Amino acid sequence: MRNLINRSGVVEISFTPGARGLALSAAAYRDGWSFEGEALPADLLARGMAVGDASPGGAGVRLVDTLDCPYGEDGLALWTIIEDWATEFMAVYYPDDAFVAADTELSAFWMEVTTVGHGDIERGWPALTSVQSLARALTTIVYEVSAVHAAINFAQVRFVFSFSRAFFIPVCRCGCFFSLFRGRF
Repeated sequence: MRNLINRSGVVEISFTPGARGLALSAAAYRDGWSFEGEALPADLLARGMAVGDASPGGAGVRLVDTLDCPYGEDGLALWTIIEDWATEFMAVYYPDDAFVAADTELSAFWMEVTTVGHGDIERGWPALTSVQSLARALTTIVYEVSAVHAAINFAQVRFVFSFSRAFFIPVCRCGCFFSLFRGRF
């Protein structure tokens, strides 16, 4: 058992990029991540793939070159749809900014997210003081957990393999994966 879970053991070698991998990931996260930077328009601006655009009905940015960034084009269309939905949804519960400011549960939730859940990140958190800022935060969250994860995770499912799945896959007999292991166990 010690060879399985100890430092430089099978688990560490199979699942991590090495003893310092987590420290490198944590440093990159600490130094470069911000909630506001996760918004697609902000991300595209930061990467130089878009410029500001105040056209009505848009996401506030325009792509510099749509041929080099099909994800950006589709993403901005989806971002705008999610933002419109979030704005309409928030308007049902918060008719004006005073209702947002008076919502103590919302304030307590956001305080916990920013100080407990991510107490290591002090910058880049929007103040939820208006219906617009609340809708923007909701848009960012919905976009991240839907479109971003769908684009990143589902497209790579055929290439994902881990040691823990090696024993599950032959047992479940799930299509093409099973054929990779037929006769090997």
